[in-house]
Amino acid sequence: MIFTGNTNGQGDMSGDYNSAVAMDSSFLDRVLCENVWYPKPEHEFQILRRKVPASIDDEQLRKSIAFANDVRFCYADRSDQASSTAQSIGATGAIHTPISTRALVFLWETMIIHSRVESPIMHALKLVVTNKCTRTCAEAIEQLALAQFAGDS
Repeated sequence: MIFTGNTNGQGDMSGDYNSAVAMDSSFLDRVLCENVWYPKPEHEFQILRRKVPASIDDEQLRKSIAFANDVRFCYADRSDQASSTAQSIGATGAIHTPISTRALVFLWETMIIHSRVESPIMHALKLVVTNKCTRTCAEAIEQLALAQFAGDS
């Protein structure tokens, strides 16, 4: 049996998982816990490639994964592992939400639906991620997206 515990069984202290409750310590004593990061870029690419239409080329998918990883690293206070661009933007501390693989798939689906707007990438990013963030967080994520997708529509 495998299950997730974004709060390590301690309940929500951050406000990110407000429906999570503390788990009984006698239960936690009986399970093994492993910290797992997001999929490796090559695995995440395979997941996206299966879910996203072939009309989206491989390079775009790889850019979105690199972008999501920058957001994740900044969110987790691991900006030293983010790209040099993300480090220069200084988004650590400003980003309070990661971008999951599920959100990346949703982002691509939304871009396809809204492909005729002026900037489908930024439009979809607002609908899927940044409209749910504080202004500071949204601006940091949007800066990372603009840097990653510079020149793309």
